[in-house]
Amino acid sequence: RGYSLFNSLVREQMDNLIKQQKEFAHHKELIIKMQTILNETINQLHSLFMFDLEHDKNQELFKQMKQKGLYTVVPKIV
Repeated sequence: RGYSLFNSLVREQMDNLIKQQKEFAHHKELIIKMQTILNETINQLHSLFMFDLEHDKNQELFKQMKQKGLYTVVPKIV
């Protein structure tokens, strides 16, 4: 019986580890997707700002928005 109980506990721990690995992989995929979306959004904003005549002013605004976005969104994802 002791051997059976030990096997059962080991099997349960292995199942938990496998479940955690799958959850980790899923969360990692979500982080990558969110980073891709964030980069695309930043690129779109950059394109919009580049068309404006006030290039220097918009360039600085773009840098500020990018930094704020990265510091706000990325830590929440991780």
